Amino acid sequence: MPLLLSSADVEACLTMKHAIETAEVAFRLLSGGAVTMPQRTITHVAPHDGAHLCMPAYAASDPDVLGAKVITVYPDNVTRHGLPAVQGVVLLYGPEKGELLAIIEAERLTAMRTGAAGGLAARLLARPDASEVAVFGAGVQARAQLEALAVVRRLRKVRVWSRGDERQETFCQELSRELGIEVSAARDPEDAVRHADIVVTATSSSEPVFSGGWLRPGTHVNAF
Repeated sequence: MPLLLSSADVEACLTMKHAIETAEVAFRLLSGGAVTMPQRTITHVAPHDGAHLCMPAYAASDPDVLGAKVITVYPDNVTRHGLPAVQGVVLLYGPEKGELLAIIEAERLTAMRTGAAGGLAARLLARPDASEVAVFGAGVQARAQLEALAVVRRLRKVRVWSRGDERQETFCQELSRELGIEVSAARDPEDAVRHADIVVTATSSSEPVFSGGWLRPGTHVNAF
């Protein structure tokens, strides 16, 4: 019987610091040619504005790892149905015999993995004294990105812009309390960006959310 882990189990077992460290190892394996990772397959579910994605990978590491993430992405789920935009599972197998070892709920794991990638990028590329952040979005990904940035930099102030999102005020209050820093709504996108040392776009917008002319020299951008 495979191990079953819920998003709550992932939350309890995996810290963002560990996720960032693991992401660094994974990227090193990938760049070193030790990973077989076919292009993800996407099945569009046009009548319901959704998509089904399958992402397999094998890492010839020590120990070696075999698995796949299978998810659905329905961007309007939160507003239409009160459900997460991303739902699915990660399947882990024993590489030697191919047996299914674990089924892991993917929502929190996906958020932490993407957040860890942003945190790792900022750790390597953002200025060491970066302390002010602009975040576009107030959803699951925006939260994970801020959690990761708080691990790699000593943050002082975060400005959030999420136009028309009723979650923005709650998001600011919760993140301010959880991270112990000032998190507030920006007056407008320009106000957020012009003060920022790091800018994060955690939004599904198909249009640009800020002007590149607002960026100060040396500002780091994590665009998702």
